Amino acid sequence: MNLLNRTFVTPFDRDDMYRLAGAIDDIRAIAWNLGTWWLGLPSSSSHALIGGLMGAAIAQSGLQGVQWHGVVHSVLLPGLAAPAIAFAGAFLLLLLIYWLFVWMTPGLANRSFRLGQLASGTWVAFTHGANDAQKTMGVIALALFEGGQISHFYIPTWVIVAAGLAIAAGTYAGGWRIMRTLGQRVFAMEPASGFASQLTAGLTIYSATRLGYPLSTTHVVSGSVIGSGATQRLSAVRWGVAGNIVVAWLLTIPAAALVAAALYWPVQGLF
Repeated sequence: MNLLNRTFVTPFDRDDMYRLAGAIDDIRAIAWNLGTWWLGLPSSSSHALIGGLMGAAIAQSGLQGVQWHGVVHSVLLPGLAAPAIAFAGAFLLLLLIYWLFVWMTPGLANRSFRLGQLASGTWVAFTHGANDAQKTMGVIALALFEGGQISHFYIPTWVIVAAGLAIAAGTYAGGWRIMRTLGQRVFAMEPASGFASQLTAGLTIYSATRLGYPLSTTHVVSGSVIGSGATQRLSAVRWGVAGNIVVAWLLTIPAAALVAAALYWPVQGLF
């Protein structure tokens, strides 16, 4: 909540903005995420939420409705640095793994790192919830508080449970397209490279969470996957697919902002 306050919305705009932000942001985020899911592109739900808040603030109060210094320092700079850090970390970690376990046969290595991925995958899931789910819960709590449904700002237990169940259900029902893109279309991952990318991504996300930065898990995992692939040879990475992912990253915030701005007046009329 404090991060959202100081990053996006100026004080004189907050009361009006928060009454509409929840509805606008949820509608816009759902539309954008469904579109990128259908294309199999791992876009950022976090940046879609952030772009939606910015677009609604601009529609309501103009450019002065957004605290641009906070956007740059709390969102854009960490958002650019995190995938690069994950790329370098996964690249170096996988080289270290190859050096330490050079004595293993391919079959033994694959079996061992498949087991390791149970831990590294769980680690990424935990850090994902620790960072990404908090933003969704924050937007819902904002709408509840400004709508008078809760007496003071806090995250009700049912919001926490609903957000967790929704993330789990979405992963179960619709995640295969994204898994296929990152697991096979960027480069053909093996258990060792999957373990390295997951461990590095989890460490990067956890560090950002401890520092209070709203990071994109999608961007970090994509960066670590590409870093793992680059250890084999640069040609092992399908850079055309990676380029499509980057284009989706760059479009997420402005596209979400435009949709939220377009929805502002119709939603205001309804509420």
